[in-house]
Amino acid sequence: MVRGYGWTPYFVEGHEPGLMHEAMAATLDTAVEQIKKIQQEARVHGNISRPRWPMIVLNSPKGWTGPKMVDGRQVEGTFRAHQVPLSDPATHPEHLKLLEDWLRSYRPEELFDEQGRLKPEDGKRQDGQQHRVKPGDYRRADDLGIAHHLGNAHRGKGDASHDVRQNPGSVEREATLKQRQPWLG
Repeated sequence: MVRGYGWTPYFVEGHEPGLMHEAMAATLDTAVEQIKKIQQEARVHGNISRPRWPMIVLNSPKGWTGPKMVDGRQVEGTFRAHQVPLSDPATHPEHLKLLEDWLRSYRPEELFDEQGRLKPEDGKRQDGQQHRVKPGDYRRADDLGIAHHLGNAHRGKGDASHDVRQNPGSVEREATLKQRQPWLG
């Protein structure tokens, strides 16, 4: 089905944490490489045909990282994993302990300093660059030479340029569809 919608699916399936982490890391690497190739084709070679973007389909036990049992009832792998597994930890000390253990299992002390900020070494890639998409590249479409066709979306401003950052949600869906400009930036 996902192929029919134009995606390239990659499946990560299993129930063993170590194997699943390795499989997910390898799949992410593959997906990122595919995305880079698509971007290269568009940016360098001008290929603006609709690409088949990667899509990761994850099949793992429901509630995998949460408490396995709550109040003597199985949570992991059951319908209870789709609900709030711990009700009102403020008045149920045993639920508070389960919640604390659950959240500590993510080892936040390895990621954050004493002030709760991301540790510097975790905020950079191995090549030393920041994990950001085009840092500081926040420009309006008209600055990039992209034509606007906003119809009534400018709401009487007198011109067709419109910065939605100033008024989020103000541009109508149809106005966005009318632009028909591929965003390659």
